[in-house]
Formats: sequence, structure tokens, C-alpha cells
Amino acid sequence: MAGGGTMNVAISASARNPLLVHVQYGAGGAWQHAVGGLGNMWTIAGNGAGLQITGIPVMYPSAVMAGSGGAFCCSTAATHAFARGWGLP
Repeated sequence: MAGGGTMNVAISASARNPLLVHVQYGAGGAWQHAVGGLGNMWTIAGNGAGLQITGIPVMYPSAVMAGSGGAFCCSTAATHAFARGWGLP
């Protein structure tokens, strides 16, 4: 993809409840994920543990990792990272 790149997503069992999933996201070899309580989470560095889905196309891979701060849950943090990767707010 000319001018673009890729991001990755890792899915694993939640450490708090193995019936739930936990989502991490990354680009350029770095990973982030959201931690805390549902509805009041923040993003920190991750390790990409779990089933990795790689090569997800984005236009701005550096923007994937640019967002840090609050999130409702780990999956919304990953969704916002994907949106940033396409230049969306």
C-alpha cells in the first residue's frame, strides 16, 4: 500500500475473567492495550501476547500508537487506534 502501512491486533483470554477476551494493538513492533475498570481505562505499553492478527492495512501507522489516554474498554482502544490509522478522529 503506497504511503501506508499496517497495524496488528492480539487477542487473548482476560486475566480477570478467562471467559472474556483481552485485545492489544500495535504497529512498528510496539504494542499498547487498555487496563483498569470497564468504562474507566487507560492505555499502556503491551506485549502482543495471544493470537496475533497481523498486516491490517492502515494509511498512517504512526498514528496507531499516537493515541494514549482513556478508553471505555480494550476493544474500543483498539478500534480507536484503527480509526487513527486511517486519519479519523
